[in-house]
Amino acid sequence: MINLLSDVKKTEIRAARTNTILLRYIAVLTVAILFIGGTIFVSWQSLKTSEQSADAQIELTQSSPSTPQAPEPPVDTTGIASALDDQKVSSILAAIGASLPTGSILKDISLTHENVQGTAPVTLTVYSKQGSSPGTITSALTAAGVFTNVSITSTSSSNEVSGYPVKTEISATVTANPGQNQQGSIMP
Repeated sequence: MINLLSDVKKTEIRAARTNTILLRYIAVLTVAILFIGGTIFVSWQSLKTSEQSADAQIELTQSSPSTPQAPEPPVDTTGIASALDDQKVSSILAAIGASLPTGSILKDISLTHENVQGTAPVTLTVYSKQGSSPGTITSALTAAGVFTNVSITSTSSSNEVSGYPVKTEISATVTANPGQNQQGSIMP
């Protein structure tokens, strides 16, 4: 093929072709810069949101108490608080806790004014592992000096408390001085 164009025309065509290629490169570079800028902006926004969330969580953690609150004891003290000496109730609960044998837990106790004064029996629900016999529990409660007339109301197997399959309901009467054991020394 023979090129019959003048040298000036040839130069102009080459310059136009070069300009077109340069414009394409500029367009591609512009799109790439916009994409990188957008990616950086989205990353920065995500980081800022994460930082605000972490700050809010730190504030919440710092404002909440550092020690978890203990659940309320399963003792019904409504209506008897004015009639009962808190020290006597505390002594009863401390003595029960100290006297229960290893492998048994107190699930429920019903205390009323009459129970604490020793005029009506107290009902205790104790769960124990297989090794702890109900007789051991009743003898431990009697030996603590807190209760008299300790007797087993019922014994059954139960799945209510995980790991403690034996449910024992005990009826007992509070002694006159529940804070002292049989030797006369004060319980812790």
